[in-house]
Amino acid sequence: MPRSRLDDVWNEVQANTNLPIEAKDYVLKNLNSLWKEWKKEVKAKYFTPHKDDAEYLTMTNKKATAMGHQVIYFLPIQIWS
Repeated sequence: MPRSRLDDVWNEVQANTNLPIEAKDYVLKNLNSLWKEWKKEVKAKYFTPHKDDAEYLTMTNKKATAMGHQVIYFLPIQIWS
């Protein structure tokens, strides 16, 4: 991650907590594992796996239609050699 982005993260942490400057190295070093843990929790709570593409397209179509959107399908393209 670029140093400027890490500085932005630290500035955000300082704005929202009372952590001392000594905690900066610890926070930034542990940022990666905290991010991965958060993604794991979100996926476990909200992600519903689909058996195959047909099931996925069916679910997508129902959600989009319920929201009043036109459905556009993007299917994987196989390349033959």
